[in-house]
Amino acid sequence: GNRVTDFSVGPDVLVVQENGSRVTVLETQDGSMRWHNQLANRLTRFTDARVNGDLVLATGETELIGLDLDSGAVTVRQSFPRVVNTAPMIAGGVAIYGTATGEVYGHLLSNGVKLWGFQTSGAIIHPPFQRVIRGHPSGHARARPPLRGADDPPRHSDPLRNMPELSGT
Repeated sequence: GNRVTDFSVGPDVLVVQENGSRVTVLETQDGSMRWHNQLANRLTRFTDARVNGDLVLATGETELIGLDLDSGAVTVRQSFPRVVNTAPMIAGGVAIYGTATGEVYGHLLSNGVKLWGFQTSGAIIHPPFQRVIRGHPSGHARARPPLRGADDPPRHSDPLRNMPELSGT
């Protein structure tokens, strides 16, 4: 059966990504389902689904699919020049991905082209970026700080209080 592989939070929704290429959007106020969409066959791997403006951006290994936030209709399909294996960080209209060949590259969301690339010295084998774990009333999210060792003194009672907001997540 399907398993939930990822959650992300939008201004008023929770986006649920399943391993069988299904994306479901739930209302945060009452947990009701707004919509769901089976994006591809059950064997297609998706690394991420998140709200970006009025779209849910779902990242597959070979393409980015944009779904209307209200209806779930597919409105954007953009191919990647390489297979991606990380969730993106989105900054200034650019989705930044990592690949198993070691390339980090910027994908321009407005037209789906590769904006830039940087070859690292080794393969990127897991998502290297921080995970977003909590929504913020502004509609943005806050990133989880790096984990601390047991011997490290606590910084303060709320480790997310002073974390910077991430736009477009």
